[in-house]
Amino acid sequence: KYTREMLPCRSSRKDFVLFFLEGLPAYILHRGRAWWQTRNRRLQDARLINAFETPAAGKSCNFRTDFSAREAYEMQDASTGQRPNVGAVCVSIVLHSPTKRTVKTYVKEVVSEEDANGYARWVVEVSKGEVTEEEKVALTTDVYFGYARNKGDGRFHHTFHQDILRLLKTGKVKHAFAAWHDGKVLPGCKNYAKEPGEKWATFEARLPELEHAFGFMDGAIVQYQNREAIHGTCRSFADIGVRMTHDIHEKHDFKGPWDNYGKESTDS
Repeated sequence: KYTREMLPCRSSRKDFVLFFLEGLPAYILHRGRAWWQTRNRRLQDARLINAFETPAAGKSCNFRTDFSAREAYEMQDASTGQRPNVGAVCVSIVLHSPTKRTVKTYVKEVVSEEDANGYARWVVEVSKGEVTEEEKVALTTDVYFGYARNKGDGRFHHTFHQDILRLLKTGKVKHAFAAWHDGKVLPGCKNYAKEPGEKWATFEARLPELEHAFGFMDGAIVQYQNREAIHGTCRSFADIGVRMTHDIHEKHDFKGPWDNYGKESTDS
């Protein structure tokens, strides 16, 4: 449950330097693969942006996903001494529908090398900066949370994404016990009739012509590099008519906003 990434080891300086040098070739190869795959993610987003005002704009989407926070759910009716149910959060960030709109960007002040007296090539002042506004083509970003009983469940991961793609294409979910958007219950979930609160009678499909989904995820073997994951990828077209491209990122280097959103899921 608790791990430490850095462990103190007793050795001589010579042994440490030799150990460090032996690991350099593998590290360089790892960083090269990670850079290449990060570049591929950016190319996927650029392809969507370049489809602005073309027939291809609504036929594809990109998603980046990972299992994030591990949570203990509140059990108000539990017996004394009973442990709470523990689950994980699967976060998926979906990019689609390029539109032209005003985008605000916070730009930090950069001090030149001459002003820094040679101490640093670039010195960034965090406390200073300005917000710029510009008209540009940007992608629509949706954030989805799925609460799973087990962390790293490949079958849950693909079932969750089939519901996401089905919602984008048809305006309904199918497999979720309960699902919400903007605080309202979504049509198609199994507990739709009994779920308390406001309900969507009909939910407008955002991508009714969706044909292809390009996904990136980390290199965890238990989650994504197994038979369950491949089966889910293959079943996507047969079940909902959307082909899924399953790209696996380099291990231990797939960091992004999906991690931050997972930490905030309990309060959102």
